[in-house]
Amino acid sequence: MKLEHQGRVFIRWKLGRAFFMGLLIGFSSSIFATDGALVGIQGELEQLLAAGPVNQAGKGRHGFTAEQVNAGILRFYRDRAFQPIWLAAGKPTQRAATLKSFLDSSADAGLEPEDYRVKDLARLWGQTNERSRAELELLLTLGFVRYVADNNEGRVDMRLLDQKHFADARDVKVDVAAVVRRGIEAPDLTSFLRRQEPQHPYYQELKNSLQHYRAIAQRGGWKSIPPGPTLKVGNADPRIPLLRQRLAVTGDLASKNFSSSMFDRELEAAVRNFQMRHYLTQDGTVSAGTLAAMNVPIEKRIRQMIINLERWRWVSRDLSGKQIFANIAGFNLVGMQDGHIELIMPVVVGKTYHQTPVFNERMTYVDFNPTWTVPPSIAANEYLPELRKNPASLMRKHIRILEGSGNSASEVNPQRINWKQVTPAMMGRYTLRQDPGPWNALGTVKFMFPNRYNVYLHDTAQPKFFAEHQRTFSHGCIRVSRPHELATWVLDGERSGWNLGRVKATVASGKSSTVRLERPIAVNILYRTVVIGEDEILRFRPDVYGRDAMLERAMFGS
Repeated sequence: MKLEHQGRVFIRWKLGRAFFMGLLIGFSSSIFATDGALVGIQGELEQLLAAGPVNQAGKGRHGFTAEQVNAGILRFYRDRAFQPIWLAAGKPTQRAATLKSFLDSSADAGLEPEDYRVKDLARLWGQTNERSRAELELLLTLGFVRYVADNNEGRVDMRLLDQKHFADARDVKVDVAAVVRRGIEAPDLTSFLRRQEPQHPYYQELKNSLQHYRAIAQRGGWKSIPPGPTLKVGNADPRIPLLRQRLAVTGDLASKNFSSSMFDRELEAAVRNFQMRHYLTQDGTVSAGTLAAMNVPIEKRIRQMIINLERWRWVSRDLSGKQIFANIAGFNLVGMQDGHIELIMPVVVGKTYHQTPVFNERMTYVDFNPTWTVPPSIAANEYLPELRKNPASLMRKHIRILEGSGNSASEVNPQRINWKQVTPAMMGRYTLRQDPGPWNALGTVKFMFPNRYNVYLHDTAQPKFFAEHQRTFSHGCIRVSRPHELATWVLDGERSGWNLGRVKATVASGKSSTVRLERPIAVNILYRTVVIGEDEILRFRPDVYGRDAMLERAMFGS
């Protein structure tokens, strides 16, 4: 279920407990109005909750009815005899002040402070009448729950926007109600709240970069550079002083000499650095593509950072052991051990019409010299037209055709079949299987983490594509540039006896074999258009599938 609120799409919270259902409601300042006798703050709380605040707001939230939400909130406070959590002797406690500080500064992590009603909290903070104190108590509880949930699960559930490509985008399954209860009881609330946000180093560095770019925005950001001829070394152009200022703002140019209209070697190096950070061809010239990237407004870059911070909230917080992170938009794969990078390599991902999905699974085995069973969609849409033209066309690709599937399948002679009478739907009766070898579409190694998409990591018989800048050439699987090195790493190398030499010898044997991992490895297929590596350099990546735009509409309404 989607909830439209101030132009943003919020998620249907997954927990079904009445307590949680109630605490996810966003109150407006008007829904606290009620009549009745008042007996201290406990009486005020009881009166406010008995009046059904959601009914007065006119609708429920997050897929639950107003009645369900009212009952959940009421039950929670009734169980504690309407004793306040955040107030003592009629005043906000230090824990309340700690919580308010986190909610006030939530924008630092790309969250929206008004989701936690910070203006209403400020208005009610110094009030002394019991009604205002009861309102403050409820708003603090609501803000606390939403802050915990936003950090643990994210604000937006992409599965509600694109089920096909984001069905498994969020792998965190958090019992937010249990986390909230622990937080209410935590002796050190500051530590508890800090632990709620992702601890991944990439997230923390991106959070710092967001604050840096916001500071740049407060100083005026950067000016747009007018269009014109390509700028390169040796050129004199009235736009060059503006170009120098633009590169200095983001730290690509160290010099503060903005008056020169000459394109010198120092400026060329600064342009190359900018191009490196924005995944552009690093030729040191300012052509139309580089100019367009420079002219992206800082507000757009800030939104891009917020979008990518949100994505980190969808990923498991467990950084222990070996993990693989494959970034679709970055065309690269990173192998990490206990949060430290040990391996980086380029990859090829799905074409824009064969998009690689976002999901998380566990790698359990490696296939050497694998066979390739052609997916039904490829068999029907790509190979059937070839067979109609030439029934022997797949033989030179070492693809056998079997009738049936599994152990009962038997090989048939493709030249004895009238393929012109075979429809795409009828191709389901055949299995197309490619023999192991240098011609095999999977190359020499396949890394298996069983999943419903039949997407995995593998070698390729077409290494030429790794030289391309934008590497969207596969049918959805991820092709790795150094498969033998990756195999050595996932199999624990020297420690387990699978050094690089043994891997290469196994491949050279030409025999198909399967090696199971001693310990499964988490594989995270991600989509990150803003990244920060070990060098702590901020990089922007192309939105090759348009997924930034989709998430931006969900979060910002435009």
